[in-house]
Amino acid sequence: NKRAKMDSNASKKEASQSKDGGRLNSRNAETSESDVNDSDDLDLAFEMMDTSWEILLSHATDSSPQKNGQHTQQEEQQEWALGQIPRVLVCIGDLYSFREEYANAVDMHLRALTYREEAWNRMKKNHAQNDGGKGTESLTVEDLRCQRHVVENYVLVAEALLDCPEGEDIVCMLGDDDKDDDEDDAGSAVKAKKSKERILAKAKDRANFAQSHYEMAREGLEEIVCRYGEMSAADIELGTEKQDISYLAMLVVGIGNSIEQQK
Repeated sequence: NKRAKMDSNASKKEASQSKDGGRLNSRNAETSESDVNDSDDLDLAFEMMDTSWEILLSHATDSSPQKNGQHTQQEEQQEWALGQIPRVLVCIGDLYSFREEYANAVDMHLRALTYREEAWNRMKKNHAQNDGGKGTESLTVEDLRCQRHVVENYVLVAEALLDCPEGEDIVCMLGDDDKDDDEDDAGSAVKAKKSKERILAKAKDRANFAQSHYEMAREGLEEIVCRYGEMSAADIELGTEKQDISYLAMLVVGIGNSIEQQK
C-alpha cells in the first residue's frame, strides 16, 4: 500500500510537471507568434508609408499641363503634398529607430529636414516681400509652427546620430530607385535592405554632426521663444503652441545632456 501510494504521488507529480511544461510551451509559442505578428505589422506599416511617400511625391512634382482654371488647384495640391512628405519621412525614420536601424533613421530625418527648411525659407521670403522687411507678417501661428517643425527635425537628426554605434561609419541604404545625387528624393524605404550603401558621416565626424544639429536646434528654439513672447503680448491666439514649444524645449535640453554624456 505504501508503495502504491508512492507510485500514485509520483504519477501526479509527473502529470503536474507535464501540465506545467505544456503551459510553458504554449506561452512560448504565443510569444513567438506575437513577435512574428509584430514584425508583419511593422513591414506593413513600412509598405503603407512608402506608398504614401511615392503618391505624395508624384503630386508634388506633377508638371503636367493644366486647363484654364485648374492651374491654381494644381498649385494648392502641390503645396499640400509638399507639406505632407516630411511628415511621412519622419514616421519612416521613427520606424527605423524602433528597429534600431539608426543610420537609415538619420537618412530619413535628413530628407524630411530638407523639405521643412525649404518651407520655412519660402515663408520667410514671402513675408519679406509683403511687409517690406518690417517682420510683422511673421507673427502668425503658421510661422511659429513651421519653424517649430524645423527645430524638431534638428532634434530628431541629432538623436538618431547619437543612437548610432560609436566608432562606426554611419552607413544607410539607398533604395533601388534612388540616385546618387538625390535629385528628386524618389527613394523607397521598403527596398532599402537590398540596395547599395551610402556613407552619411564618418565615425570620427558623428559627434560633431550631432553637435551641429543640436546647436541649430537650440538657436531655433531661442527664436521661437522670442516670437512666441511677442505674439503672446499682442494677444494673438496661439492654440496648443505653448504646450508644443514646452515639449520641444524638453527635447532640446535632453539632446544637449546626451551629447555631454558622450563626450
